[in-house]
Amino acid sequence: MYNKTFVERNFREVGEIAGIFTLGSEAGDILDTIKSKEDELEKVHSEIRSRNASIENFQQKIRERESAFDDECWGIKSKYDKEFPLAMAGARGSKKVFSKRCLEEYRSLDGTPAKSITEIQKLYQAAYTKGAAQYLLYDQLDLLNARLLDEHRLLRKSITGKADSDIGRFIEYLGASDWVKRGIELAEHSGGKCPFCSQSLPKDIYSDIEAFFDNAYQQECNELSRYLVDYSAFHETIIKYLAQIVAEGCDIISYEKLQSKSLEYQRCVEKNQTLIQRKIETPSIVIEVEPCSALLTEINKMILEFNATISENNTLVEHQKETQKQCQEEVWHLIASELGDTIKMHLKQCDGWKQAIKNCENQREDFAKKAESILGEIKEKRAAVSNVQYTIQAINRILEGYGFTGFMLEENEVAPGTYKIIRPDGKDAKESLSEGEYNFITFLYFYYLILGSNSPDDLGQNKVIVIDDPISSLDSNVLFIVSSLVKNILSLCREGKQSIKQVIVSTHNIYFHKEITFLGGRDHWPKTQTAFFIIRKKNQISSIVEYSENQIQSSYEMMWDEIRSPQNGTAKSIFNTMRRILENYFNITGGMDYEKCISEFEGEDRIICKSLISCINEQSHTISDDYFMCLADSEVSHYLRIFKEIFEKMNHLSHYNMMMRIDN
Repeated sequence: MYNKTFVERNFREVGEIAGIFTLGSEAGDILDTIKSKEDELEKVHSEIRSRNASIENFQQKIRERESAFDDECWGIKSKYDKEFPLAMAGARGSKKVFSKRCLEEYRSLDGTPAKSITEIQKLYQAAYTKGAAQYLLYDQLDLLNARLLDEHRLLRKSITGKADSDIGRFIEYLGASDWVKRGIELAEHSGGKCPFCSQSLPKDIYSDIEAFFDNAYQQECNELSRYLVDYSAFHETIIKYLAQIVAEGCDIISYEKLQSKSLEYQRCVEKNQTLIQRKIETPSIVIEVEPCSALLTEINKMILEFNATISENNTLVEHQKETQKQCQEEVWHLIASELGDTIKMHLKQCDGWKQAIKNCENQREDFAKKAESILGEIKEKRAAVSNVQYTIQAINRILEGYGFTGFMLEENEVAPGTYKIIRPDGKDAKESLSEGEYNFITFLYFYYLILGSNSPDDLGQNKVIVIDDPISSLDSNVLFIVSSLVKNILSLCREGKQSIKQVIVSTHNIYFHKEITFLGGRDHWPKTQTAFFIIRKKNQISSIVEYSENQIQSSYEMMWDEIRSPQNGTAKSIFNTMRRILENYFNITGGMDYEKCISEFEGEDRIICKSLISCINEQSHTISDDYFMCLADSEVSHYLRIFKEIFEKMNHLSHYNMMMRIDN
């Protein structure tokens, strides 16, 4: 890549300028040998590519055969899938897994004939009856604690206060102990008045009532509250356990009756909890809870039945494992035997292709070793004839030819294989070169680096060339030589020489762009080889637009653009454009007597022709500026026709056709 970084790296940031190795033209025999070896190397690489293609072809054949084999095996699977699904478990979900198992079973066949389908069906039924899995037994429910909770002593007892005082006997007589207890709690917030009738309370009422609700009363109330907690915790544990049994159930048991009985049990518990809570709130009442132990007894009978089924199943399953293993072996033996011919053909084809791949890989390895040997010979030959002097001489000739006699390149005697820039008197000139001189010599260096390399081992490597605005500080003479060198690089790329695969050029200079894109005559760059882009920057963001044709043209070409597309201009602008083309081509460029063509027109056409020619004469004697006249848009087509006929009558129709891009 030629850009500012290239200049800095090669000419300002290092002590020496790296030398460019090229192949000396004087070593003709050695160069012929190198060329011959390169041709031989390309043939070897071609052989390697051929082996790679063959390997890929054989690998593709193997992939196709394996895919077909998977389908063939899958057909057998579909045949026996309904008969023996459990015996083929683990291989029924994937074609690849199933075919792999088929191959494994085929390789283990010992010549023993497979059992009949009828025999295997009987074996399958014995091995895979329903519930073939083993399960854990369920725990019995705690009926003892359930009965104790159902018969708590306080449920049927009326819990009241101490009745050996006048107020106690009175409360007992009224049966209002619960009402009094509630009232005394409210009286603490009623300001010494009865919370029910708002009368003033007797002085000793609190102490008398507290004496009535003695410690024995409080202890029984507390015991009743603890009883509710224990009752709820016990039955909640059982409810959760029953729900777990149903949720994690096995497929050999039906849990519908258990679910129904569990729901009935849960409702009983909730009903009893409500009764107990009422007893806590009104300790004097007597309640009787519905015994849950009776429901739990029924549920325990169901659990015993479940466990009996599970035990029977587990015993069967324990002996089924051996039967299942035998059944699986017989089923796969049957499948492998039935696929015998198919598998034999499949293995024969795949083994043949694998052996062919192995042969190609061995040949490829031999060719790779041969290529490495030839490449070593080429490097050795190149090293023998490569040098840095050719580039020095070539660059110095160009410098002298274009008047740059104040400096030149010379091989650095301190560091052989590198360059230095010196003045005619031998002094170092690197630090005193102007910007234009720097750019020029660095581009020459870049040009010859493309043709050579900084290392003799890298000569001939493929290259992508990037040239970024190479003539920003160069005068017109240097611009011409740089343009010529760039065009030469483009030609080398188009011709496939010097291992140049692609060239990318960017520039701000329109003249430079015109020079490197001009092919001569009416030739254009082939669209299959060239792409044109314009880069624009707006708000610090660059955009790149691709065009099918070159958008940068000369002023003369741009004038013809307006004639080719008259709808894009006005009548006045098109008239002035036609006048300027005629003046430029016939008067300035050709020096022809264009006025004689006026007499060859008649009528209105002669007037139109004369108006065009008269404008040219007018311009030759006045200040150069665009000429304007009154011309209607509807008259443009007449002037364009006469414009063409002027070229025709002056015998220059071919130029008109060329600029209008009309094929003759």
